[in-house]
Amino acid sequence: MKKLLLLMTVLLLTLQTKAQSALVEDVISLRIQSTGYIIGSEGLAGYYSFYKFDKVNKSENSFILLLHDNSLNLIKKITINRPKNDKMVEIVYNGKNFLIAFLNKSDLELVVYDKDGNKLGSRKQLKLSAADRAALVSNSESEEKNNITFGLGKTGFLKNDSHAGKKEKYRIEAFDNNLNNTWAYVSKYKGKAIEFVEVLAANEHVVALSVSRSKSRTSRDITMSLILLDAKTGNPLIEKELKDGKAAKSLINAFVDTSSNEVVVGGEYYAAGENIVTGKPLGIYFERFSYFGESKGYQKLSWSRDFAKYQKSSKTGKAADGGYTLFHKMFKTKNGDYVLIGEQFKSAVSAAGVAMNVAVLATGGGTTAGLVKFVIMDMVFVNLDSNFNLKAFERVEKNKREITLPKGWEFASSAMVAKYMKVNGLFDYAFSSVDFERNRVFASYVNYAKKKETEDKKKTNYVGTLVYDDGELTTDKLLLKSDATWYNILPAKPGYIALMSYEKKAKTLELRLEKINF
Repeated sequence: MKKLLLLMTVLLLTLQTKAQSALVEDVISLRIQSTGYIIGSEGLAGYYSFYKFDKVNKSENSFILLLHDNSLNLIKKITINRPKNDKMVEIVYNGKNFLIAFLNKSDLELVVYDKDGNKLGSRKQLKLSAADRAALVSNSESEEKNNITFGLGKTGFLKNDSHAGKKEKYRIEAFDNNLNNTWAYVSKYKGKAIEFVEVLAANEHVVALSVSRSKSRTSRDITMSLILLDAKTGNPLIEKELKDGKAAKSLINAFVDTSSNEVVVGGEYYAAGENIVTGKPLGIYFERFSYFGESKGYQKLSWSRDFAKYQKSSKTGKAADGGYTLFHKMFKTKNGDYVLIGEQFKSAVSAAGVAMNVAVLATGGGTTAGLVKFVIMDMVFVNLDSNFNLKAFERVEKNKREITLPKGWEFASSAMVAKYMKVNGLFDYAFSSVDFERNRVFASYVNYAKKKETEDKKKTNYVGTLVYDDGELTTDKLLLKSDATWYNILPAKPGYIALMSYEKKAKTLELRLEKINF
C-alpha cells in the first residue's frame, strides 16, 4: 500500500503541468449532478466527480469521490461506503470541505468530508417535506443545480427547508463544517400565504434570499421580497417587498460583491397594477445593498427607451422578434463595470400540443400536454457602467430550440416561465466564469445543430463561448462530436473550457480541457 501511494505521488508530481485530459474506468453509475468544479481562494482550483464504483455486500455500495486540479491531474481518490438504497442527490464544496446529501425512502442524511476523505460530521432529517423531496430528485442540469444545500464560505453550509405547515412556511439553517447547527431563520410572515424561498447568493458574511408569496397555489397574485441575513448569526438585515411605488418587480439574479461588501440584485419591473404572473415587463432594474441593508444605488433600464438603439422593442418589453431576455449571470469587472450574460426566449402556440389535446379530447380522455411552446433564441451580452448605465448590448446568434410547456403555463408571465425553465436546466446557457486579474469574462452555451446544417447529415452540436476581454467581445465555437450518454460543460482555467462526458455502456468518465480561441 505504501509503495502504491509513493508511486501515485511520483506520478502526480511528474504529470502536474502536463495533464489536460483524464479517463476514469469502472464507473458503474454517474449522474450529471455528481460532477462539478471547485472554487478556491485564488479562483478555480479543480474538479470533483462522485460515482458508484462497486457493491460491497447485499446492503452496501461503494462510491468514489475523485478530486482533480485545474489541469486535470488526479489529486485525491476517496472511497465512501453507503447503504445500497441511498441516492446521492447533491454535493457542494464551500472552499474547504464537501457536503454530500444522501436520500433514501425515509430520510435525508447530510455528511461532510474534508479534502483528505475524513468524515467531519453527519446529521439526518427524518421528516422531509414533499416539496423538498421533489426538488432533490429533479433532473435539473442547470448551472445552479443545488436545490437545498449551499456553501457558506469556508465557515460551513446552508440548508433550505420548505414546509407545508401554517406556523413554519420555510426554514433556513446554517451549520459549521462539523454539521453543528449555528443558527436557523424561520419565516416571520404573519399573514396566510404560501411561501417559496430561493437562496440567491451566500458567503461568510451575508445570505441573500428571494421569497415569493401567494394566497393559494392557483393564485396569479404573487409578490416577491428580498431578504438579507447576517451569515454569522442568521439575524435579518433587511426584508423588502419588491415594489416601485405601486408597480411590482420580480427578483431574478443576485450576487455578493466582496470587493465593496455589497449585494447586487436584478430583475424585471412592471407597470402599476400589473402583477409578475400575467404582466408584461417594461424593462429590467438593478439595485445595490450594503451588508446592513442600505440601498447604495438603483437604476431602471427600459426595453422601449434604453435598449431602443440596440434592438427594436415595443412598450410591452418584447424585442422585434417577440422575445424576452433572461439574464443568467452578472459580474463586476476590475474596472467597476458590470457584465451580464443573458438568453432570449419567447412563447408561441405549440402545434404539437394543440394536436395532442384535440386527439385526446376527441376520444374523451385527458392530457397534460400544453398549448404553448417555449422558443429559446439568441445569447445576449450587456455591459453596464458602475452606475448601471447601458454601455453595450449585443446579440450572438444561435439556433432556435423549441420545448412544449406543461398545461397551465400559457397564462404565466415571462419571469415565471423563465424561472421554470432555468430551474429545470432547459436553457442553452452552460456556465460563466471571470478572470479578475486580466478583466475577462467567459460565458459558454450549447448550440443544438439541425441535421441539414452538417455535411454528413448527422446532428452536430457545438459549444459557443463569449469572451469579454477588457471591453471587447469575441466569440469561439467548439464542435461536440460525442456518443456519450451525457456530457457536462464546466468552467476552466483562463482560456479553456472543461468537458466531462460519461459513457454508460463502457462505464467510463472522460475529462478534458479544450482551448478557447480569442
